[in-house]
Amino acid sequence: VQERFRWQWKFNATYANSFQPLPIKPFGWASGIPILESLKDYTIFPYPSSIAMGLVMERSRITEQSRFLKDNSLPIRNFNTMRQIRFTWKMSENGLLNPTLEYALGIGSTLVPLELGLLNGTERREVMLGDILFNKGRLLNLGADVSYNQNVTLAFKPQVPVFLGGKFIDMTGNFGTAYSWQNILNEANPDLGKAAGFNNNWRLNATFRLKELGNRLFGGGAAEGSGESFSGIPAPAKGGSGTGNPVLDVFKVIFFDFDRVTFGINQINSSVNPGVRGGTGISNFWTRAPFGQTQNDGFGPSAWYQLGLITNPHGSFGLGQASAFPFFGIDSLDAIGSLRAPNALLQDNFRSKTGIELRMNRALWEGASMELNWKSDVEFNRNQTLQTDSIGRVNGLRNVVLTTTYNRTFLSFAGVPLLNFNSLESVKSRFADSLKVINDPNLKIDSVKRNERLLQALTNSFQDGLEAFAFLPRDLRQILPRVNWAFRWDNLEKLPFLQGIVRRASIEHAYKSTYQSSERRTDFGTVRDGAQVDVSFQPFIRLNAQFDEKAFDGLMTASLGYNTRNSFRVGGASPTTVARETSNEFTMNWSYSRRGFKLPTFLGMTFDNDIEFAFIALYRHSLTSTVDLLNFTSETGNRLDGKTTIQVEPSVRYTISKQVTARFFIRYEANLTEGAASPGSSTTQVGVDLRLSLSGGRGFGF
Repeated sequence: VQERFRWQWKFNATYANSFQPLPIKPFGWASGIPILESLKDYTIFPYPSSIAMGLVMERSRITEQSRFLKDNSLPIRNFNTMRQIRFTWKMSENGLLNPTLEYALGIGSTLVPLELGLLNGTERREVMLGDILFNKGRLLNLGADVSYNQNVTLAFKPQVPVFLGGKFIDMTGNFGTAYSWQNILNEANPDLGKAAGFNNNWRLNATFRLKELGNRLFGGGAAEGSGESFSGIPAPAKGGSGTGNPVLDVFKVIFFDFDRVTFGINQINSSVNPGVRGGTGISNFWTRAPFGQTQNDGFGPSAWYQLGLITNPHGSFGLGQASAFPFFGIDSLDAIGSLRAPNALLQDNFRSKTGIELRMNRALWEGASMELNWKSDVEFNRNQTLQTDSIGRVNGLRNVVLTTTYNRTFLSFAGVPLLNFNSLESVKSRFADSLKVINDPNLKIDSVKRNERLLQALTNSFQDGLEAFAFLPRDLRQILPRVNWAFRWDNLEKLPFLQGIVRRASIEHAYKSTYQSSERRTDFGTVRDGAQVDVSFQPFIRLNAQFDEKAFDGLMTASLGYNTRNSFRVGGASPTTVARETSNEFTMNWSYSRRGFKLPTFLGMTFDNDIEFAFIALYRHSLTSTVDLLNFTSETGNRLDGKTTIQVEPSVRYTISKQVTARFFIRYEANLTEGAASPGSSTTQVGVDLRLSLSGGRGFGF
């Protein structure tokens, strides 16, 4: 480049303000009136609490002269504007929903076309002020909109009335949608250059303090005898922890002895839709939807689409049934017949994920607690190609692919020693029964259809054979989660045989199992992509202990743990094979330290000394195998490969007066493989670390 010329200017204006609240209490007069008294503190705020606006204008131009060309290169132009507005509005408090609205909008536009002749494309030397002010019916003409980003967040903190048990329920909710619109300024087909999309998320969480509620209803706990009322009934004042009625006591223990019950439901939706019609959609959102007017396609995507309530950019709002979980939906008119960019093939994508989770915590006895949890996720994905005619009406769909994925907590003991009553033997028996139907000579089907039925029979047998206590119908079990749990027992040091020896001790146990499956629906039918079951105890058992310093003249800690995991998978190339992975792990950690003991005086000096012993051990064995259900031989099947990992490391650290530290260790590591070309390897390391610390903060290590 022989010469480069560049100029730039930027204008930025902002405004922000916070408003003094004007609280209005419409039920402030209701004190002492039953039911309405719970609304006496209900407060409405009639306007937003804060607002911020901004305008950024930027213009630049770059030209270059090459040494090898006679003429200057084409100029690189930039003449952009960005308009922004944001406000926060806490609408009410101490009411039923107590919503808070946060809104943010950013609109990007370009004025580059004003630098060119609007009719013949020739370059204009300058942009006149009249091109921006009072032009095209606008007070301020900032050019063609090229981007539009809108965020709407509505947070709720529902307050349940006291007479419905509001003192024992905490609820939060959130609804948010990020809407985007882009325009690449396609002159030949303007709507083809436009695309819209959204990311939507809503959730609801509720926490119930059942134990406090049970104590209030049946007696027992700190709430007894307080004299406070619940639903107009005074709290029981009798002593003891029970009701005096054995039947009620059992009922209370079963259903109300949970310290905390947490329930959550959430859904995530996203959509990408190219070739939308009209403008950004701001007019539909702010001038038509609030007043109940029909949405106008010429203004752009509808307000309902911008909120993430429908998947058709130019559809209407409606509530209807759905064929998949959660069996209802809010959607627009069918894609066929709707309007988009003319003479186009448009690739639409929609994704939705719905999840529910339930957690329950309760104390079993002193120091012991258990957590129960259930979780289920259903993910739906739709890809399709839309074909439009000369006026933009959608007249056909192509390459429609629907994918559904199920993921839920599972209950199975497959592969667990002593508990292996959900086994691959059970899967094989169920699959053999299904195979008799598929191989019926009177059933005339081609090889493709037969493989589809084989995979479907395998996944059904796989789920039924590995699931424990499977009483419900399979379609219902596909989405309903099963219980997983975690158990912890502290205060083991209070046991008589541990007193005086152990200062603190605990035991842990946790069970986690999941089931995941997926299926695809196309124009050629439904195909099962396979299923997977994971069963793990992480840990199966873990003992933690901190011993009494007085008993051992120092601090000693120890931890022992055993973990196990089994994974089963079907699907893929072979419709009659189960892939299995097994892992068992044993860990041990032990340490002993003694600090501040004295050595005999040396040359008139006395030293404070610390010593620490440590021992770490790990043994892990993993195995991968396949089980052919048509030639079943054992639960382990045909071994493909395996790996054994062994790690052992004893060490000792000695410190003299915090100035000299020496550490000696031996580390042994072995990785032994099975069924592989390499038999594995092992290493042994022996080392000494020596560190000297001199006054002034300098240290030396060896």
